[in-house]
Order: sequence, then structure tokens, then C-alpha cells
Amino acid sequence: SVHDFFHNKAGKHAVEQLREVGVDPKMEKPADDGTEKIFAGQSVVVTGSLQHFDRKSIEDLIMKLGGKASGSVSKKTAFLVAGADAGSKLAKAKELGVAILTEEEFMTKVKASEGTK
Repeated sequence: SVHDFFHNKAGKHAVEQLREVGVDPKMEKPADDGTEKIFAGQSVVVTGSLQHFDRKSIEDLIMKLGGKASGSVSKKTAFLVAGADAGSKLAKAKELGVAILTEEEFMTKVKASEGTK
């Protein structure tokens, strides 16, 4: 249906209108930075206070390594990184049988992947 839209009269007109207002509707593939995507397709939740990361930096790292940084634990969560004072998210992960890593275990996993390049 996407192909059909961009190849019919209405779709071509919509693209032309976008171009007239300065929007170039092209999608560029992000450059491959050479980082192994060890968390590709995985949803990772972070909870509690961390010693080596602030929340944004660990979530950015998870995304750089191909994962999705999620705010809530579900059956689809690959694992939870639990820092000090982890609360309800830790309890939910235990209830659902989600793997739980300490910050140190998470860092070990990331460093191990760097050695396999």
C-alpha cells in the first residue's frame, strides 16, 4: 500500500506539496558505526540508582547496542538492569521471570561483546 500511494496521483501530489514547503521526504539509512548490536531486538529496563551511569547514558548505550530502552517491565522484557533501591520494576521482573542483571553484570556483558569484534 505504501508503494501504491507513492506511485498514484494523490501520493505524487502530496510529495510535491512537501517539496514546495522545503521538506524532502527521503529516509536515509543511518551510518553503521561498527558497533556490534548485542541487544538487537531486545527490550531492556533500567531501575534503581546506578553508580557508573546516569539514566540517559545507560539508555543511550542500550540503544547504540541495538536494544530498546523501555520504561516498564513486561513479558517481552529481555532483562532488567537493577541498581540500588530498585522497587516495583524489580518486583515485577521477578514475578514475570525476567532476567535481572546488576550494573556490574551489565557492564561485563557489554565489555565481553567489545572483545568479540
